[in-house]
Amino acid sequence: MRSIHHFIAEEETFERRIKQRISSCKESILATAFFTWGAFEALRDVLLESLQSGATFFFLIGRYDFITEPRAVEALIRLSKQYPATMRVFFDSEFTFHFKLATFRVGVKKIIIIGSSNLTPKGLGSVGEDNLEIVGNQTAYSNAKALLEDRIRTADLAEDVIDDYRRRYNRARTYRQQRAHWDNLGRKAWSRKRKRSRPIELSNGPLPFCWIGEVEDDKTLKRNIERQHARAQAQGHDFPNQWVNLEIAAYARQMKEDGLVVLRNDLSRSFGFAICTRKFDLLNENDRRKPIMFYRFCRGLRAHFTSTGRYERACKKLRFADRWTAGPKLVQTLTKYLGSHRG
Repeated sequence: MRSIHHFIAEEETFERRIKQRISSCKESILATAFFTWGAFEALRDVLLESLQSGATFFFLIGRYDFITEPRAVEALIRLSKQYPATMRVFFDSEFTFHFKLATFRVGVKKIIIIGSSNLTPKGLGSVGEDNLEIVGNQTAYSNAKALLEDRIRTADLAEDVIDDYRRRYNRARTYRQQRAHWDNLGRKAWSRKRKRSRPIELSNGPLPFCWIGEVEDDKTLKRNIERQHARAQAQGHDFPNQWVNLEIAAYARQMKEDGLVVLRNDLSRSFGFAICTRKFDLLNENDRRKPIMFYRFCRGLRAHFTSTGRYERACKKLRFADRWTAGPKLVQTLTKYLGSHRG
């Protein structure tokens, strides 16, 4: 198959992607600097199902800064004793080990994931993480697998050194508490209210046009995106309030990040001017690219209708159509309409 490079966006979540690969693979090596109990709980069921179907797993875990939790490693060790022929757990021999790399063999398909996400709840959630998945590149897969196999040859079997690691981990407790205190101070320093951005300047020229008229097919992807949206809002982050799958390639080419668009949303019975806050590609279940755009309506430049009839009459009056570009006439008409009507 043709090689695919896929950026795993944080709205998709690293957890969703890694679970999908674990559930379908026949052989995997997962290398992570940090491994915690929360990640084990998240992956336990899908890992167990895959082991029961005969898949082989090697875990290569780091000891750097004593972040990896002993009970999480002990849980993996217990699982490996149930499946001694198909699962092994190792601590890398170097204390500074900081890998975030995984290989998967799914039939004839070869996959690697390179990224900043460790196997921790925050890493699985992907907030602030960048991960790249490469599908179908034999050279990249072979090189990554050879690298990890070389590390495993000099690694320590986890069950042989877990007692020593637990003692060192417990001694580092005071340092971890101090670091958590510093993290809280830093979080407070960066959570101050930001100044309002400058007002939107409307263009009299053509603008990209986007029409949303049906519910997304990928319900799992939609649920993950909505979960990340709610989490970001709870933390006070500036996060876009809507997203859309750009099914038509011409739509995707028209949309530019931070660009202004004319947008009609039949689902919310709204139309107006919106900002394309982010645009990126996701992969669907068939490993095909899926352009996704996040947007937010500009304040004061949206009309919203509670009645479907009123909404449809307004769209007909403005002569909205399924087009890729909104010409200057429509932009001017919409600007005038929004200035004289309240949704």
